[in-house]
Formats: sequence, structure tokens, C-alpha cells
Amino acid sequence: MKEIDLKVTPLSEIDLERIDYEKSYVVSCNNNIQVTKIIYNEDNKKTWNIHTEEAAFTTYHFNNNGRHMYNPEGCTLHLFYKELRDCENCRFTDSSNDEEPCKSYEGSNWQPIEEISISKGWISSTGVCVKSNPHPIVIEFQNLGDTVKIVKIEGVMSYDDIEKHAGMSVRKLYFTNSSPFMYAEKDRLVIHHVGKSDDFFSVSLHIGLYYNKDKFMKYVETMKLASKRLASLIKDSKIERIEI
Repeated sequence: MKEIDLKVTPLSEIDLERIDYEKSYVVSCNNNIQVTKIIYNEDNKKTWNIHTEEAAFTTYHFNNNGRHMYNPEGCTLHLFYKELRDCENCRFTDSSNDEEPCKSYEGSNWQPIEEISISKGWISSTGVCVKSNPHPIVIEFQNLGDTVKIVKIEGVMSYDDIEKHAGMSVRKLYFTNSSPFMYAEKDRLVIHHVGKSDDFFSVSLHIGLYYNKDKFMKYVETMKLASKRLASLIKDSKIERIEI
């Protein structure tokens, strides 16, 4: 398994639940010491506490970029993700279990990015596999525990795209304050949710920004409703399509 490059992926963006603690280690005084736990330092917001399996269970303090707080050259951190496999049916599956590998088994380096397919609503550790819909709405995000970071948004039509594809009448019906809707605009996704007076929101998701995970999953549910509603409006408009 390839080592995580802490110069590229800072500690704050690593999914700690995926760390392989049996392989991860700290090099100190030329000794490899197994890592047992990684905890964000609430007292010092710039550092992480790296617990190791030593006689005294020593804790090392590393900065977010993976460099040791006091001895960046002589003390280094080496982290690895758990081994996973590729599967044409479930795409990424943990290979640590005793199940027989899929026929499409290939070694794979897991990366801490997740995808949500709005068209199917499937969520997995790192991705989804949608064969029935050639143009799904996909959101890639990094799962950071209580927060998520938006990495990519694709497949969502813009305000003008909806009119070009389905016509002005569908666009007018879709963008009503009494129903959920969404649209893409440059590097953001606008989501409009309708509910009770205390359950209304209109929010923009920006690529590269962080969001509360619970709220994000609530936004996803609204996106599913909006996507289904737009598909229904387009279907009712009797639009037909021939691909040549």
C-alpha cells in the first residue's frame, strides 16, 4: 500500500477511520514505533497528538503538514490507508474480510474521497457505480468526521441549461418557491428546500469549502427530491430524444 503523502494531504483532511494502524509508524531515533491513535489537539489547534506503542505509550506532536513540532527532520510520521480492492459491482470494497474476492479483483489504493450519486442515492466508502444512468449527478467530497469538504460537483444543470434542454415552461414550473429545486452556477451548487417555517433553507455549496456533515446529508436528501421532480417535469413535457 502506498504511503499517504502528508505534503499533499494534510492531517486535517485524512479519514482517521481508514488508517491502517498496524502499518503506520513514527520514526524516532532511527526506531520505527507503531502508531496506535491520532487525535486532534484541542489545546493547540495547530498540532495533532500521535500516540505510539512504546513502553510508556509516548505521544508525539505533529503539525498539520506532517512535520514534527520540535524535531521535523529527526522525527517523521508515516501513515497508510487500509488495503482495498476494486469491484465492478460495488467499486471499492474493504478486502480485510474473509469473503471471496470479486472476479474483477484488482489492487487499489484507497483515497479519502466519497461520491454520492443523486440519481440512485447510493453512498459507499469511496464511490458509486451507476450503470443505468449515463449522466448521473455526482458530488465528490472528503469525509472529515463532523465536516465534509466538497471536491467536485458534476451533472447538475444550470439555470440556462434547464431552459435550453426542457423549455421555458418547464423552467418556470421548476423554479417555484413552493417546491425543492437546485441548479449549478460556476463553482457552486444552489439548493432550495421547502418545508415548515423552521425547516426552510436556500444554501450554496462551493467547491473547496467545508460544511457540517449532518447538514450536508440533509442537503443531499433535498437534491434527490429536486432531481426527481425535474425529471418528472421533463417527462411530462413530452420531450423525446434520439442519440445517433
